[in-house]
Amino acid sequence: LLFLFIVVCNSTVLILIFLTRKRRSRMNIFIANLAIADLMVGFFSVLLDIIDKQIEEWQGGGVLCKVTRFIQGIAIYGSNYALVALSIDRLDSIARPLKSMSKGKRMKILIILQWTFAVLFSFPMFRFEVVHKIIGESEKAYCMINYPPWAWKLYFTLVATAVFIIPAILIAICYIIIVVIIWKRSSSSFGKQYSDVIKEKSTEKSKKHKKAFILCWLPYFVYDFIDLYQLNGTLHTEMKAVTIFIQSLAPLNSAANPVIFLIFNYKSYMKICRNGMRNQAPITSVYHA
Repeated sequence: LLFLFIVVCNSTVLILIFLTRKRRSRMNIFIANLAIADLMVGFFSVLLDIIDKQIEEWQGGGVLCKVTRFIQGIAIYGSNYALVALSIDRLDSIARPLKSMSKGKRMKILIILQWTFAVLFSFPMFRFEVVHKIIGESEKAYCMINYPPWAWKLYFTLVATAVFIIPAILIAICYIIIVVIIWKRSSSSFGKQYSDVIKEKSTEKSKKHKKAFILCWLPYFVYDFIDLYQLNGTLHTEMKAVTIFIQSLAPLNSAANPVIFLIFNYKSYMKICRNGMRNQAPITSVYHA
């Protein structure tokens, strides 16, 4: 169900943006970029995890093991850092609203950096390999990293830092600076009028994305850190249901992102589609600062 929800919601976002492509805006490109990354999470992370659980044994060989995990990493990092790029662009738009000439170049740089970091951070995934283990009376193959406990703890800590901690800090910093800028500008009549619009559209949107990101990823990493560093090694058997639930929260962020966009923009886009995109004033996305 999660896989279908991610695919349907993000596909809907891309379709709406495509139907209004004549009114292409910088922020629509950022949203399309985020939707593509979230679709990758659906296909290369959620779907592959479902397949892994169904077959219970790796069947693809060593090369496919490395490649699929590498693509999984790119998808997850790409989605999270797309939110960072979106936050940085929104911050810069609010901090320097009159410098529109550089916005197209800034957009390209942010998106290129987003995917560059996603690829670089995913290279450790090539450490995955096919490991054969004796389960009961049979030998089974698994696609996994065969690290000793201390190395696995270090690896997981670094992954948690790159996947969650760094993006969360950057998104939070952007949001805090946006709030400070708006508060300072509220003293003037222009600033107050300007800040009212931003508060309703951009700041509220930043807050919801930040909350969704933290609510989806924080329980996952907190739970896994407890499991990884506790003295008895693993959580009790009766906690397995909780484990499955918490692990499903992380990819839920890829479903929350398009839902937030659709809630705030669906009516505007449908209005443009119904009118055939003719003789309409340019749409102002709630993402636009």
